[in-house]
Amino acid sequence: MWEVLEMETRRFITGILIGLVVLEFFLLVILGYSRIVCCRAIFYWADGQSVLVNGSFEDPTGVFRPNVSGGIMKLDVGSTTIQGWTVVGTGDQNVAWGPNENTPVPNGATDGRFFLDLTGIPPDKSVNGFFGGVQQTFATAADREYELSFDIMVFNPTLPGPISAVGQIRTAPGESPYAMVPCGPFNPTGAGNQKMTCTGRFPTNKATSITLTIVGIAGINTQYIGLDNVSVQCVSLLGSTGFCRP
Repeated sequence: MWEVLEMETRRFITGILIGLVVLEFFLLVILGYSRIVCCRAIFYWADGQSVLVNGSFEDPTGVFRPNVSGGIMKLDVGSTTIQGWTVVGTGDQNVAWGPNENTPVPNGATDGRFFLDLTGIPPDKSVNGFFGGVQQTFATAADREYELSFDIMVFNPTLPGPISAVGQIRTAPGESPYAMVPCGPFNPTGAGNQKMTCTGRFPTNKATSITLTIVGIAGINTQYIGLDNVSVQCVSLLGSTGFCRP
């Protein structure tokens, strides 16, 4: 009896998957992409599987070593100390990396234990309106759409807003971004740690790898732009997995 039920269950799941493939073909090919753009938010969701390495800036290999006061680690441009990420910027720019146990912004992480401050450690300054940031290159499937999401944070009233950041999408490091996901301005009034989650989609076109860069945007007297919980997920029909293998 149980064998029969298991077989029927497998047939049911297989039928659903085949139906999804057929439906996607119908929507994308027969109707044409331009006619279903308005329906993508309804039928196409992020599949729940981030393609990034260490999107929450954790320390799985135990390399975190505070090198400034407050239990914070200053990471200069070019640093690859954080697993999966490279610090980017200009000149003496840097980012600050810390755990929840730090003293300037305790319990600042929105996912896991660690998080970043894109404004860095003084005398770090903005250049052309931007602070430093972090960058990661990851494999993608060509001709697909992906969804980027990330959190930015303030710490009221000590390190308030307004703050802003932007996710830049490139086909390779050093190239000009062809898509952007802006975040902010964020200026909450509540006390303590406050976060804003920003989300945006981008196409891969023919690219089989994408470079993501997230940088802080300078404002008036901006002293802290927290960053955490970065995710890039494939957008697929009904959020089904396995449709975006590189």
